[in-house]
Amino acid sequence: MDFPAVQARLAEKVPALRVIEDALSLAALVRAGTLPQQSPAAYVIPGGMVGGEANAASGAYVQNLREITSVVLSVLTHSAAGRGQSAGVDGLLRDILAAICGWGPASAPGVYELVRTTLD
Repeated sequence: MDFPAVQARLAEKVPALRVIEDALSLAALVRAGTLPQQSPAAYVIPGGMVGGEANAASGAYVQNLREITSVVLSVLTHSAAGRGQSAGVDGLLRDILAAICGWGPASAPGVYELVRTTLD
């Protein structure tokens, strides 16, 4: 996982993002109980691993692994429950997906694929 490359790609392709940071920065905000001071903000963090089919043929154990990189997006709104903000967030999500999906850093094989999105 090349988190700095993902951060650089977002900075290049999604100029609307005012903050692009890593998991440590997000953890510091959570620990302090605060929100980002600028919006929108993106945090590139590890999303875990997913195991593929295992094969133990000929005495060797082989299993493909998929590493997941997550982008946590924080958008501050000035209305109750973010009413009227969905169009801007949808556009931002689409820009992030267009920047990352199908692209891969030179430091790693393959390209990024969308696994899922959630809005909380």
